[in-house]
Amino acid sequence: MPIDREELEKHLLADEDLDEEARLKQYAAALPDEPMVVSNLKYKKRRWFTKWWGVLIIILFFFLVIFASMFFYYYKDFIKKIEAGTIHLDVAYMNYDFATRYDLLAISRDVMADDPWWGHENAKVVIVEFGDYSCSFCKDFNNKIMPQLMDKYYNDILFIYRDFPVMSGAEGASVQIANVANCIYNHLNDPRDYWRAVHNYLFLMTDNLGSVHKDLDGYYDVVKAEKCINDKMFYNEVLRDLNQGEELGLRGTPSFFINGHPVAGSMEIEEWFYVIDKFLAANQ
Repeated sequence: MPIDREELEKHLLADEDLDEEARLKQYAAALPDEPMVVSNLKYKKRRWFTKWWGVLIIILFFFLVIFASMFFYYYKDFIKKIEAGTIHLDVAYMNYDFATRYDLLAISRDVMADDPWWGHENAKVVIVEFGDYSCSFCKDFNNKIMPQLMDKYYNDILFIYRDFPVMSGAEGASVQIANVANCIYNHLNDPRDYWRAVHNYLFLMTDNLGSVHKDLDGYYDVVKAEKCINDKMFYNEVLRDLNQGEELGLRGTPSFFINGHPVAGSMEIEEWFYVIDKFLAANQ
């Protein structure tokens, strides 16, 4: 918009050091955003985003966008977990250090020579069960949970079974059947048969051990195993497991440790998958 010289002088500071072009720019800065034309020269007011408060608004806007994006991401993740039914697991294990490899190998790998195990011998995730063949909850885990864990994680984890015969005294049925299980396991023709046949069967025959020999005759060296059973050769090993379990503070069965971390024995399969997957992901 054209202006006259008098109007210009009225709005300019009386600064003799300013040349005419500087005076024009100063005047233009005081006008609205539309261009100003003086003597065929076009000047424009400084844009808002070049001023300090404009820069501040832009920075705040970017922070708002970042915050909104993060909120949206975690909101979607939260909804996804609710739909998947795992939000309660995130809360339950929010302080769990899955990357920690607290070493239970001191009470696991040294007994692998005579205690049943399955999986990958050098796996980075080790599960140790302390169980009792007389325990109904152990039986449920063995029949319902164990097969699914073996199907999904056979080559990814190391699972070791330890005896914790707390259902009876030192000479009771729990210790007796644990001795039988160890004698059979250590005289099997093929150690893999323990998980394919023997382990499951022993949970069914806790009240009728006399039939075990007949039904499992083809799986192990009967003569050696019966001598082992009659001589109670694994009583001390069974009681050693029992003592170690008590030292760890165990009171019931089944009790589990994953890389040294205790987990509840009553978990559903979804929780087992959740916990094991977390450990595997953190220990690649």
